[in-house]
Amino acid sequence: MFVVLFPPSHMSKVGTIGTTEHTMQPAPQQPTAMSPRAMPPKPAAGCDAGPAPAVKLVLHFDINETVMVGDPAGGDTFEDCLNKIICKNAFVRSANGTDPLAASSPSDLVWWDGTPLSSEVAPALLSAWEWPSGCVPFYKIEKLKKQCAKHFTEADCPGRAYRPLWEELERALRVAAPLDGRLCHDGVHHFLLPAFFHTLRSLHDAGRDFAVVVRTFGADGADAARALTAWAGGQHDASLPPVASLAVDPQTAVYRGKYDGGADGSESRFVLRPEPDGGAAGAALQEQEALELIEARGADAPRAVVCTDDYGWWRGHGYAPSAGKPLWLTLDDTSTHHIFFDDNIHHDAADSIVAVRHRPSAAHPFQPASGEATVLLQGVCLVRVPTYEPILRRDWFLDRIAECERARAERFSTAEQQRAVFDAGAPPPRA
Repeated sequence: MFVVLFPPSHMSKVGTIGTTEHTMQPAPQQPTAMSPRAMPPKPAAGCDAGPAPAVKLVLHFDINETVMVGDPAGGDTFEDCLNKIICKNAFVRSANGTDPLAASSPSDLVWWDGTPLSSEVAPALLSAWEWPSGCVPFYKIEKLKKQCAKHFTEADCPGRAYRPLWEELERALRVAAPLDGRLCHDGVHHFLLPAFFHTLRSLHDAGRDFAVVVRTFGADGADAARALTAWAGGQHDASLPPVASLAVDPQTAVYRGKYDGGADGSESRFVLRPEPDGGAAGAALQEQEALELIEARGADAPRAVVCTDDYGWWRGHGYAPSAGKPLWLTLDDTSTHHIFFDDNIHHDAADSIVAVRHRPSAAHPFQPASGEATVLLQGVCLVRVPTYEPILRRDWFLDRIAECERARAERFSTAEQQRAVFDAGAPPPRA
């Protein structure tokens, strides 16, 4: 019987050796320091020729630092965000055996493999779901995060040994030729990752049935909608051919989500309210109606929508798993597979940016999953995104989709397996 979900097989480890020659290899048991290079083209995982699987994919993509690098509205430049991306995946431990989260100076820390932070050679970045014992991402250390994260690889900063990787990421995001302003805001770099568009086109070419939901807690939803529409209209370069049906109609496919309900989130309901560009908000869609829209049910339903989620509710509930961006699972629906990509999905039962909402069947109301259950769903319907990976590998999202489909079939397809997940962290039944 299923008890826990093991981490997926893509526990890649990427670093730098401080040279201009870079390679990427399958992750070893104990990785050596290396710097990644974009892999050569290969057939997209999960997109082999043949009959398309019957299961419909509903793909949720967070925007900021998942498919977008740079958040000027939020005070983060393109350069800042590349530093933060590296900082989130650079693991450290205490130099003296104490709790690394209590560190007040970089001198209190060493890299995850024991290498001093002052070394010119840094160990591999870690993108695995499981953290090495006694180690944390540098980004998690509150006393150092604010002063270091946005400048992490700059001279005299703790992560300066990763500067060659920063430079490689920057080069990978440069546009090859001038693009439509909706796709390249600064005239130099891609606004949304090429891997995002490559994923959608590859699924389309494979004949997959899928819908796209762009999710954000910020003010970047409208810009993402415009970029998706520009690509769908053929305005990207020739390496990223369009899918016309994924254009986002600003009058009918841009929404704001809101929670209402119990103070602890346990009785909350989620509604979507349309926010047409330049127009008045329309009537709210109740949760079942919202789900039908997001799953693109019906001939006239948009295949791509943008949703600004309820950050105030999540923050007001202490960042509880029950109050984040909702992801819906109807457990007896074997024909639909929701997958949520977000760089801020954490291996932490008390801090989840995604609120998994589940029900046995469409006849039942949704209820929030516990934080413990949410952690167990990584690699099945939740995917933490170490953003440097899809920057360098256009097939990265496709590979994760294929892994999630295998994991769902093997570990989350029976009632017993599902019950084992959702019983995790649940309060005991009343006597």
